[in-house]
Amino acid sequence: MDGNLMSAEIPALTEIRRVGVIGAGQMGNGIAHVCSLSGYDVVLTDVKPEALKKALDIIKRNMERQVKRSVLSERERDAALGRIKTSVDLAAVKDCDIVIEAATENEQVKRDILKALAPQLRKNAIIATNTSSISITRLAAATQRPDRVIGMHFFNPVPVMQLVELIRGLATSDETYAAAEAVSKAIGKAREGLSGRSKFVWLSENWKDYFEPIAVTAGIATLERVEVVAGLASGDQVALEDVTRKKVEKDDENN
Repeated sequence: MDGNLMSAEIPALTEIRRVGVIGAGQMGNGIAHVCSLSGYDVVLTDVKPEALKKALDIIKRNMERQVKRSVLSERERDAALGRIKTSVDLAAVKDCDIVIEAATENEQVKRDILKALAPQLRKNAIIATNTSSISITRLAAATQRPDRVIGMHFFNPVPVMQLVELIRGLATSDETYAAAEAVSKAIGKAREGLSGRSKFVWLSENWKDYFEPIAVTAGIATLERVEVVAGLASGDQVALEDVTRKKVEKDDENN
């Protein structure tokens, strides 16, 4: 199937109303947090009931902090919390328009989840995976709908960090990309589009010491775009020249 040709049944972007999130850990609860605040109905799933309880507690505490800082009103907080449903049953996301997998960064675990997830969903639903390094094409191959699979790489903590990297697999359709981009925009995140070759532009949490502009030499992103991504991912704008200079200086000290 041509990756740019999706079924006419794919919902229009304005019809994306319900977001599923698989995995109630740090990333999953953060994604649920921002999606619910943005007006989406959220179904948060995890195999462990205690993980779901902990996730809800964290979301409530974080929203309460936002209320105290006057970022949210109490009414907005209560409405957002009311939009989050939880379940230990993967089938609970069956009516979601887009499902974001946010399990541990293990390829086999993610493949197993996506393989089990795909048959649960409507044929027009979109599957997103939150991964920082795993090939989207390989993950999409675990489903029978690779044109509807895309990478959405969120940064931690999700409610604070501005960036979401959108990563295409080989078969990811333009419609799928547009839907993921629309969701990213709705939740207030800057979007950076990448190909599945990137691994991704953001290469290391310790970027001030170890960032290497591999993406530029590979033709995945321009120098300017890598600099923007680095700034958004770190929470402040630091020139790429400073990053590479510090790495050279560190290497000289170690030699």
